[in-house]
Amino acid sequence: MKTFSPKLDALSENIIYLHSLNSRSTISDLAKKLKVNRKIVEHRTKKLYRNGIIKPLLVYNHRGLTKATILVKLSIFDRQVINAILQLKKLVKLKETLGKYDLSLLVITENQKELDMILSKVNTLLHHRILGSVII
Repeated sequence: MKTFSPKLDALSENIIYLHSLNSRSTISDLAKKLKVNRKIVEHRTKKLYRNGIIKPLLVYNHRGLTKATILVKLSIFDRQVINAILQLKKLVKLKETLGKYDLSLLVITENQKELDMILSKVNTLLHHRILGSVII
């Protein structure tokens, strides 16, 4: 089987690909998806880390900020909704999404209390339009 890299075989490339889709996947999950023994996947993953092909990433929140993504499904999508959301002070990014939810709001607050206030404002602004929401 031909691979993208002469240094890697197909199994290693597939492990990297699955990690890119979900870096929190367990070795057992990867082994099931790849239909390979768990020990083989564990050994290969360790080797990929040891050789520097996969590098760990540490995100450090030195200021103790609270970051949340709010996904919202709306019954009615109009410019008034967008303008109202854009007025939120702690809003960092607003995106229209495809799939189950219509909007993705990224907010960064100083603490949980501020996040709760933002959530309350979003509910107030969109209370007649929200069909569903989730906070990540």
